[in-house]
Amino acid sequence: MFTINALSITWVDRNRTYETVEIDLMINRAVGIFKSNGLNADSRIGLFAKPGIDYVVSLCAVLQMQATPVLIDLGLGNQLGNILTRVQVSALVYTHDHFDEVELSRDVENVIYFCMDGEQKGALSWPEQLNLNLNFSATEEITS
Repeated sequence: MFTINALSITWVDRNRTYETVEIDLMINRAVGIFKSNGLNADSRIGLFAKPGIDYVVSLCAVLQMQATPVLIDLGLGNQLGNILTRVQVSALVYTHDHFDEVELSRDVENVIYFCMDGEQKGALSWPEQLNLNLNFSATEEITS
């Protein structure tokens, strides 16, 4: 018999297997992170990171919200500020090892920065945000 729990994704680099239920929960939490920070279907959300489970979760959350993903080539780090400005990115999810490139782009206004690896100067901690249990479906609205 087939059940949704029988499916899993293995992240080889970290020797970790995630059940699809876990991935779905993480995607919904990521949607909650984006929405609680004022992002919506009209937002353009940049991803500037090496591929991994957080990258996949972030991308799926952006797509679930019907926002526009902006996949930024790591080789273009020296042009990051220009890319964020030209494409009018509302948020950027990045990994800590690209802090220098991100730091040079901080003069771009109205960009929310999320660091996948935890707290970093000028950025919200992606893991901390994921643990806030902000679960929202793509169609739910956050009300205060």
